[in-house]
Amino acid sequence: MVVESWLPQAGQTFQFDYVSILFIVIVLISIISAAKKGFLRALLQTVASIASFILASMFCKQVGAMLFNTGLGQFVYNPIFNWISSKGDVFNTPINQGNLETMLPQAYAALGVPSFLSPLLTALITQLKIIPETGDVVLSVAFSQTISAYAFIGAAWVLISGGVSLVASILLLILRNVIKKLNISFVDHFLGGIIGVVTGSLTAIIVAYILVILLTVGPVGDFIKPLIAWDDPNTYTITKGLCSMATDIAGLFIK
Repeated sequence: MVVESWLPQAGQTFQFDYVSILFIVIVLISIISAAKKGFLRALLQTVASIASFILASMFCKQVGAMLFNTGLGQFVYNPIFNWISSKGDVFNTPINQGNLETMLPQAYAALGVPSFLSPLLTALITQLKIIPETGDVVLSVAFSQTISAYAFIGAAWVLISGGVSLVASILLLILRNVIKKLNISFVDHFLGGIIGVVTGSLTAIIVAYILVILLTVGPVGDFIKPLIAWDDPNTYTITKGLCSMATDIAGLFIK
Protein backbone atom coordinates (compact mmCIF):
# COMPACT_ATOMS: atom_id res chain seq x y z
CA MET A 1 0.00 0.00 0.00
CA VAL A 2 1.16 3.51 -0.80
CA VAL A 3 -0.10 5.37 2.29
CA GLU A 4 1.28 8.67 0.97
CA SER A 5 -1.31 8.58 -1.82
CA TRP A 6 -4.08 8.87 0.77
CA LEU A 7 -2.79 12.27 1.91
CA PRO A 8 -2.33 15.64 0.15
CA GLN A 9 0.88 15.84 -1.86
CA ALA A 10 3.25 18.79 -2.14
CA GLY A 11 1.79 21.40 -4.45
CA GLN A 12 -1.78 20.15 -4.17
CA THR A 13 -4.50 22.49 -2.93
CA PHE A 14 -7.32 21.20 -0.73
CA GLN A 15 -10.82 21.48 -2.14
CA PHE A 16 -14.01 20.54 -0.32
CA ASP A 17 -16.03 18.24 -2.57
CA TYR A 18 -19.75 17.77 -2.04
CA VAL A 19 -19.44 13.99 -2.30
CA SER A 20 -17.50 14.08 0.97
CA ILE A 21 -20.74 15.12 2.69
CA LEU A 22 -21.91 11.56 2.10
CA PHE A 23 -18.91 10.17 3.99
CA ILE A 24 -19.34 12.65 6.85
CA VAL A 25 -23.00 11.65 7.18
CA ILE A 26 -22.05 7.96 7.19
CA VAL A 27 -19.60 8.48 10.06
CA LEU A 28 -22.03 10.65 12.08
CA ILE A 29 -24.86 8.13 11.73
CA SER A 30 -22.50 5.35 12.75
CA ILE A 31 -21.36 7.26 15.87
CA ILE A 32 -24.93 7.99 16.97
CA SER A 33 -26.07 4.43 16.31
CA ALA A 34 -23.11 2.84 18.12
CA ALA A 35 -23.46 5.21 21.09
CA LYS A 36 -27.07 4.12 21.52
CA LYS A 37 -26.10 0.45 21.37
CA GLY A 38 -23.30 0.75 23.89
CA PHE A 39 -19.72 -0.49 23.86
CA LEU A 40 -19.98 -4.29 24.01
CA ARG A 41 -22.81 -4.60 21.53
CA ALA A 42 -21.25 -2.12 19.10
CA LEU A 43 -17.82 -3.76 19.46
CA LEU A 44 -19.21 -7.22 18.78
CA GLN A 45 -21.11 -6.05 15.71
CA THR A 46 -18.05 -4.17 14.43
CA VAL A 47 -15.78 -7.19 14.83
CA ALA A 48 -18.41 -9.35 13.13
CA SER A 49 -18.69 -6.91 10.21
CA ILE A 50 -14.92 -6.73 9.73
CA ALA A 51 -14.56 -10.49 10.05
CA SER A 52 -17.37 -11.18 7.58
CA PHE A 53 -15.89 -8.78 5.02
CA ILE A 54 -12.36 -10.18 5.34
CA LEU A 55 -13.42 -13.83 5.35
CA ALA A 56 -15.89 -13.36 2.50
CA SER A 57 -13.29 -11.49 0.42
CA MET A 58 -10.63 -14.13 1.03
CA PHE A 59 -12.70 -17.27 0.61
CA CYS A 60 -15.74 -16.43 -1.56
CA LYS A 61 -14.09 -17.82 -4.71
CA GLN A 62 -13.03 -21.06 -3.04
CA VAL A 63 -16.40 -21.59 -1.34
CA GLY A 64 -18.18 -20.64 -4.57
CA ALA A 65 -16.18 -23.29 -6.44
CA MET A 66 -17.08 -25.86 -3.79
CA LEU A 67 -20.77 -25.02 -4.14
CA PHE A 68 -20.49 -25.25 -7.93
CA ASN A 69 -18.93 -28.71 -7.70
CA THR A 70 -21.74 -30.07 -5.53
CA GLY A 71 -23.89 -30.47 -8.63
CA LEU A 72 -25.61 -27.14 -8.27
CA GLY A 73 -23.14 -25.76 -10.83
CA GLN A 74 -24.63 -27.56 -13.82
CA PHE A 75 -28.14 -26.80 -12.57
CA VAL A 76 -27.32 -23.08 -12.83
CA TYR A 77 -24.95 -23.26 -15.80
CA ASN A 78 -27.17 -25.15 -18.26
CA PRO A 79 -30.12 -22.70 -18.43
CA ILE A 80 -27.69 -19.78 -18.64
CA PHE A 81 -25.84 -21.49 -21.50
CA ASN A 82 -29.10 -22.22 -23.35
CA TRP A 83 -30.23 -18.61 -22.93
CA ILE A 84 -26.89 -17.16 -24.06
CA SER A 85 -26.70 -19.52 -27.05
CA SER A 86 -30.13 -18.40 -28.24
CA LYS A 87 -29.05 -14.75 -28.50
CA GLY A 88 -27.30 -15.03 -31.87
CA ASP A 89 -24.58 -16.66 -33.93
CA VAL A 90 -21.95 -14.38 -32.39
CA PHE A 91 -22.00 -16.61 -29.31
CA ASN A 92 -20.93 -19.63 -31.38
CA THR A 93 -17.68 -17.82 -32.23
CA PRO A 94 -14.39 -18.81 -30.55
CA ILE A 95 -12.82 -16.09 -28.42
CA ASN A 96 -9.40 -15.52 -26.86
CA GLN A 97 -7.37 -12.56 -25.61
CA GLY A 98 -6.47 -11.69 -29.19
CA ASN A 99 -10.01 -10.98 -30.43
CA LEU A 100 -11.57 -10.12 -27.07
CA GLU A 101 -11.85 -6.38 -27.78
CA THR A 102 -13.65 -7.11 -31.05
CA MET A 103 -15.96 -9.88 -29.87
CA LEU A 104 -17.17 -8.48 -26.55
CA PRO A 105 -18.87 -5.37 -28.04
CA GLN A 106 -20.70 -7.64 -30.49
CA ALA A 107 -21.81 -9.86 -27.61
CA TYR A 108 -23.01 -6.88 -25.57
CA ALA A 109 -24.99 -5.60 -28.56
CA ALA A 110 -26.63 -9.02 -29.02
CA LEU A 111 -27.62 -9.05 -25.33
CA GLY A 112 -28.86 -5.46 -25.43
CA VAL A 113 -26.39 -4.29 -22.78
CA PRO A 114 -26.23 -0.45 -22.42
CA SER A 115 -22.93 0.89 -23.72
CA PHE A 116 -22.04 2.63 -20.45
CA LEU A 117 -21.94 -0.76 -18.68
CA SER A 118 -19.48 -2.25 -21.16
CA PRO A 119 -16.24 -1.25 -19.34
CA LEU A 120 -17.51 -2.65 -16.04
CA LEU A 121 -18.66 -5.93 -17.60
CA THR A 122 -15.39 -6.33 -19.47
CA ALA A 123 -13.46 -5.86 -16.22
CA LEU A 124 -15.62 -8.49 -14.51
CA ILE A 125 -15.19 -10.96 -17.38
CA THR A 126 -11.42 -10.57 -17.66
CA GLN A 127 -10.88 -10.72 -13.88
CA LEU A 128 -11.86 -14.40 -13.74
CA LYS A 129 -9.42 -15.26 -16.56
CA ILE A 130 -11.87 -17.68 -18.19
CA ILE A 131 -10.94 -16.38 -21.65
CA PRO A 132 -7.53 -17.94 -22.46
CA GLU A 133 -4.38 -16.13 -23.57
CA THR A 134 -3.86 -18.70 -26.32
CA GLY A 135 -6.28 -21.21 -27.78
CA ASP A 136 -9.97 -20.57 -27.96
CA VAL A 137 -13.17 -20.97 -25.96
CA VAL A 138 -16.63 -20.58 -27.47
CA LEU A 139 -18.10 -17.22 -26.49
CA SER A 140 -21.33 -18.76 -25.16
CA VAL A 141 -19.27 -21.02 -22.89
CA ALA A 142 -17.12 -18.10 -21.66
CA PHE A 143 -20.17 -15.96 -20.87
CA SER A 144 -22.06 -18.83 -19.20
CA GLN A 145 -19.06 -19.78 -17.08
CA THR A 146 -18.54 -16.14 -16.07
CA ILE A 147 -22.17 -15.58 -15.07
CA SER A 148 -22.30 -18.90 -13.21
CA ALA A 149 -19.04 -18.18 -11.43
CA TYR A 150 -20.19 -14.78 -10.18
CA ALA A 151 -23.54 -16.25 -9.12
CA PHE A 152 -21.76 -18.78 -6.90
CA ILE A 153 -19.21 -16.23 -5.68
CA GLY A 154 -22.12 -14.00 -4.64
CA ALA A 155 -23.87 -16.92 -2.96
CA ALA A 156 -20.66 -17.82 -1.12
CA TRP A 157 -20.23 -14.21 0.01
CA VAL A 158 -23.77 -14.20 1.44
CA LEU A 159 -23.23 -17.61 3.07
CA ILE A 160 -19.96 -16.61 4.74
CA SER A 161 -21.28 -13.23 5.89
CA GLY A 162 -24.48 -14.81 7.14
CA GLY A 163 -22.53 -17.43 9.08
CA VAL A 164 -20.42 -14.80 10.81
CA SER A 165 -23.54 -12.74 11.60
CA LEU A 166 -25.25 -15.79 13.07
CA VAL A 167 -22.30 -16.50 15.36
CA ALA A 168 -22.24 -12.82 16.41
CA SER A 169 -25.98 -12.92 17.18
CA ILE A 170 -25.54 -15.98 19.39
CA LEU A 171 -22.68 -14.33 21.25
CA LEU A 172 -24.75 -11.17 21.68
CA LEU A 173 -27.54 -13.18 23.29
CA ILE A 174 -25.02 -14.71 25.67
CA LEU A 175 -23.55 -11.29 26.54
CA ARG A 176 -26.91 -9.56 26.96
CA ASN A 177 -27.05 -10.28 30.68
CA VAL A 178 -23.44 -9.14 31.08
CA ILE A 179 -24.26 -5.83 29.38
CA LYS A 180 -27.18 -5.27 31.76
CA LYS A 181 -25.12 -6.08 34.85
CA LEU A 182 -22.35 -3.60 33.93
CA ASN A 183 -24.75 -0.72 34.63
CA ILE A 184 -22.26 1.94 33.52
CA SER A 185 -24.53 3.75 31.13
CA PHE A 186 -22.51 6.88 30.34
CA VAL A 187 -19.15 5.14 29.91
CA ASP A 188 -20.76 2.33 27.92
CA HIS A 189 -22.43 4.75 25.51
CA PHE A 190 -19.34 6.97 25.24
CA LEU A 191 -17.11 4.03 24.36
CA GLY A 192 -19.79 2.86 21.97
CA GLY A 193 -19.48 6.19 20.16
CA ILE A 194 -15.75 5.57 19.73
CA ILE A 195 -16.56 2.20 18.18
CA GLY A 196 -18.94 4.12 15.91
CA VAL A 197 -16.04 6.18 14.59
CA VAL A 198 -14.25 2.98 13.57
CA THR A 199 -17.39 1.44 12.08
CA GLY A 200 -18.28 4.60 10.18
CA SER A 201 -14.77 4.89 8.80
CA LEU A 202 -14.82 1.30 7.57
CA THR A 203 -18.23 1.84 5.98
CA ALA A 204 -16.93 4.98 4.27
CA ILE A 205 -13.99 2.99 2.86
CA ILE A 206 -16.35 0.35 1.45
CA VAL A 207 -18.55 3.04 -0.12
CA ALA A 208 -15.42 4.69 -1.55
CA TYR A 209 -14.42 1.39 -3.18
CA ILE A 210 -17.87 1.13 -4.78
CA LEU A 211 -17.37 4.71 -5.98
CA VAL A 212 -14.06 3.71 -7.58
CA ILE A 213 -15.91 1.06 -9.57
CA LEU A 214 -18.60 3.55 -10.59
CA LEU A 215 -15.91 5.95 -11.84
CA THR A 216 -15.13 3.42 -14.58
CA VAL A 217 -18.72 3.41 -15.83
CA GLY A 218 -19.08 5.92 -18.69
CA PRO A 219 -21.76 8.56 -17.93
CA VAL A 220 -21.75 7.83 -14.19
CA GLY A 221 -18.00 8.40 -13.99
CA ASP A 222 -18.24 11.49 -16.19
CA PHE A 223 -20.80 12.94 -13.76
CA ILE A 224 -18.87 12.13 -10.57
CA LYS A 225 -15.31 13.00 -11.63
CA PRO A 226 -15.81 16.80 -11.80
CA LEU A 227 -17.47 16.76 -8.37
CA ILE A 228 -14.32 15.34 -6.75
CA ALA A 229 -11.68 16.89 -9.05
CA TRP A 230 -10.69 13.33 -9.99
CA ASP A 231 -8.70 14.30 -13.09
CA ASP A 232 -6.98 17.31 -11.50
CA PRO A 233 -3.58 16.22 -10.09
CA ASN A 234 -3.10 19.63 -8.45
CA THR A 235 -6.21 19.31 -6.28
CA TYR A 236 -6.78 17.09 -3.24
CA THR A 237 -10.26 16.16 -2.01
CA ILE A 238 -11.41 13.97 0.86
CA THR A 239 -13.12 11.66 -1.60
CA LYS A 240 -9.97 11.16 -3.71
CA GLY A 241 -8.02 10.25 -0.58
CA LEU A 242 -10.69 7.77 0.55
CA CYS A 243 -10.89 6.21 -2.92
CA SER A 244 -7.13 5.69 -2.95
CA MET A 245 -7.26 4.19 0.54
CA ALA A 246 -10.17 1.90 -0.37
CA THR A 247 -8.44 0.64 -3.52
CA ASP A 248 -5.24 -0.19 -1.64
CA ILE A 249 -7.04 -1.96 1.20
CA ALA A 250 -9.33 -3.92 -1.13
CA GLY A 251 -6.26 -5.04 -3.06
CA LEU A 252 -5.05 -6.89 0.04
CA PHE A 253 -8.10 -9.16 0.01
CA ILE A 254 -9.52 -9.18 -3.51
CA LYS A 255 -7.19 -10.91 -5.95
